[in-house]
Amino acid sequence: MRRRVGWVVGGLVVVGLVGGWLWWWLRPPQIELPPRRYPAKNAYEAYKMLAQQMEHDLKRDPRTYAHFLEIERALFTRTSPVQVSEAEKHYFLKRMRPYLEAYRAFLHLPSMVVYEYDPRWLFPEVVQFRRIVRAESLLIHDALRQGREQEAVARARTVARFAEQVRNEGTLILYFTGDALLLMAIDPLRTYLPRMRDPRALEAIVQLAREYEQQRTPLAKAFQHEYYFGLSFYRALATRQIRLDEYLQMYGKEDRHRSSLGGILAQMGVPVVTRPALREYQRYHNQLQQELAKPMWDRQPNRLLAKRYLNTVILQPLEPAFRKEQHEVAVMRLLGCAAATRLHKLRTGRYPESLQALNLGELTTDPFTGKLFIYRVQGQHGFQLYSVGANGTDDGGRLAYNEASEGDLLPITVQALPESLRPQPPHTPLTAPLWLR
Repeated sequence: MRRRVGWVVGGLVVVGLVGGWLWWWLRPPQIELPPRRYPAKNAYEAYKMLAQQMEHDLKRDPRTYAHFLEIERALFTRTSPVQVSEAEKHYFLKRMRPYLEAYRAFLHLPSMVVYEYDPRWLFPEVVQFRRIVRAESLLIHDALRQGREQEAVARARTVARFAEQVRNEGTLILYFTGDALLLMAIDPLRTYLPRMRDPRALEAIVQLAREYEQQRTPLAKAFQHEYYFGLSFYRALATRQIRLDEYLQMYGKEDRHRSSLGGILAQMGVPVVTRPALREYQRYHNQLQQELAKPMWDRQPNRLLAKRYLNTVILQPLEPAFRKEQHEVAVMRLLGCAAATRLHKLRTGRYPESLQALNLGELTTDPFTGKLFIYRVQGQHGFQLYSVGANGTDDGGRLAYNEASEGDLLPITVQALPESLRPQPPHTPLTAPLWLR
C-alpha cells in the first residue's frame, strides 16, 4: 500500500514538474517597453498634422491632383526625365507654397518623432515631408541659377534643421527619411559649388557643415529605437495581437520560409519558437550596439548574423544602413571642406597647402577610412578633394555618374551620363579626374 501511494505521489510530482516546465516554456515571454514621452510643444506633432492637411488639400480635387502628380513625377524622376515648362513648375510651387511657409513656424521647437512601439504603426507623413523638401530643392536650385547664393544656402540650412527634427528619436525608416531630405537639399549646392563666388554664401556652407556635425542624429540612436520596435513585434506575435502574415503584408516583405516548420510555428505565435528567437534578437542588438560604438571606418556589420527564422524576417540589413551613415557624413564634410578651400582662395589668392590649414577639425576626416580626405593642389588645374568612398579604393578623383558605388566620392555631383557613354553596359563608367577651382 505504501509503495502504491509512493508511486502515486511520485507520479504527481513528475506530472507537476513537467506541467510546470511546459507552462513556463509555453507562456508568452514578458516584454517591457519604455514609454514614449514627448516634449510639451513638439515640432513633429505639428509637422504630422501639416502632412495630413497637405494630403487632404491636394487630393480634394482628383483632376487637379492627377495633374499635380504628373508634374511632380516629371520634375523629380531622374531615370526618365520629362521636359517641364516654367508654367508647370510655377503651378507646382504655387500649390506647395502654403506648406513651405507653414512648416517653418515649428523649426525652433524641440522635436521627437511621434509613434508608439507597435509593429502596426506606419509613417504616412513621410511622403509629404519628402514633397516639402522637393519643393525646397527646386527653390534652392532656382536661387543658385539666378545668383542668389545666400538665399539658397539659407534654405538648405532650414531643410537640414527640418531633416534632423523629423528623425530625432525615430526608427530606421525615419533615419533614412532624414538622410534623403538632407541630401535632396544639398544636391543643388553640390551642383553649383564650382560656380559660387559669394564669400558669405561659402561661409554659410561651412557653418552648415559644422552645425550638421554637432547636431546630426547618430545611426546608433536609430538602431536603439529599432530594437524596441522589434520587441513590440515579438510581444504582439506572442500574445496573438498580430499574425506573421499580417506583418509581412504590411511591410511588403516576401517570406520564402513560411511553409517550413519554423515558419508555421512562428505564424501561430507558438512561444517555443518566439522565446529562443527573442533571446537571439536581444544578443544580436547587444552586439550591434558594440559595433556601432566603434569609429565608422572600423565597423564590421557583416560579422553579425541571425539564424532564427523570426529574426531573418524582421531584422534590417546592416550593410546599407552603415553605408548610408558614412555616405551622408562624408558628403557633408566634403561640402564644408570644399567651401572652406574656395573661401581661402578668394581671401588669400591661393589654395591652402593642406586641409589642416583650414582648422576644420573633424570635418577633414574621411568616415570611410579614418584618415584625412585626399587633397591635392595643382596650379593649372585647381584642387582635388575627395573620399575613397564605399569601395575603399582611390580612383584618382574619378566620380561615378549618379553616384554609383564605384568611383570616389566628391563634394560635387555629375548627374547626366554623356550620350556617347550610354550604350556601354553593364558597368557605369567613371568621369575623368575632377578638379575644382
